[in-house]
Amino acid sequence: MSLRPFTLGELLRQSAAENGEQDALVFPSSRQSHAQLNEAARRWAKAFIAMGVEPGQNIGILLSTRPEFVELLFGVAMAGATAVPVNARYQAGELAYLVKDADLVALVTTGKVADSLDFGARLHSALPSLAVATDPRQLNLPEAPLLRTIVCVDPPCTEGMRSAADVIAEGQHVSDAEVDARIDSVDPQSIGLILYTSGTTANPKGA
Repeated sequence: MSLRPFTLGELLRQSAAENGEQDALVFPSSRQSHAQLNEAARRWAKAFIAMGVEPGQNIGILLSTRPEFVELLFGVAMAGATAVPVNARYQAGELAYLVKDADLVALVTTGKVADSLDFGARLHSALPSLAVATDPRQLNLPEAPLLRTIVCVDPPCTEGMRSAADVIAEGQHVSDAEVDARIDSVDPQSIGLILYTSGTTANPKGA
């Protein structure tokens, strides 16, 4: 008898049930158990569901290496959506191309992480109309017609972005049962992750 493969959302849910207090994610300044990682991912899933993200839609993750990246990867999967990690080295032109080409409906990022790396400023260069967006809850950008929300993990957030605290707070009304229903509805054959090439010799290509 063949066994049904786990999806990403199922994998973390099951590991939390079986290995709850064991370390799942260890960084130099923090560590999370399987149970803690599961709870963090579910908070993000609830935020995406409250945001209106539908199963099969694409969510970009533009972050440096940090715990939230892993939380988001699983949170996107638990919402039934597809994660699109974005190369932190992409410049404005490459970012603008990817956001539109990948049909992103949401993007999670942060602001300045180093003197030479400011994701907020780079996104504003990539999406000029973001600076005059009137409703960060429902973006309507000519450069990215499908993009509805940009979430900023670390305050202060620049124009046109929503804070992670706000979107997670709004997701609190979404039940765990709804998240479990999203997890259970994912087809193991569906796309779970889209990765883009470096774009050094041509526009980045998604695979």
